[in-house]
Amino acid sequence: MPPERSGRFHGRHEVHEHVVVEGATAKLRNPLIHHNVESLSRYIQKHDEYSNWESHVLLQRTEDKELPPSLFGTQAQRRRWLKRKLFAAPGSPVLLFLYRYVVRFGFLDGVPGLIYCGFSGGSNVSHQIQDLRTETKAEAKE
Repeated sequence: MPPERSGRFHGRHEVHEHVVVEGATAKLRNPLIHHNVESLSRYIQKHDEYSNWESHVLLQRTEDKELPPSLFGTQAQRRRWLKRKLFAAPGSPVLLFLYRYVVRFGFLDGVPGLIYCGFSGGSNVSHQIQDLRTETKAEAKE
């Protein structure tokens, strides 16, 4: 059944939409195969697009009324709350990399794990947040 018939999308997300389903759900009996990257260069391009979007979301001055950050809310709300707190902390890209590479055993995947954890370490988001803040300050001076 298409998502629009069995549930509704929570918030206006460009990536990783959150679907809220009214009623019963079930588990898949088989794995869901998701091949979403054709090459490393496409992965880097997608990661750049995602981090650009994420930095805009994290810097929003007004809260998303449909998905406000909340420590005690839904999984999506908790994730947004944690990301805002994490990216406000000094050294957050290093902490995120260590969490994914060491604590979540990314090193077991060898070089692909290192690449993945390096890209998902949040440094792109942190740099883009700084760029957006600098642009905002420059526009305010004009």
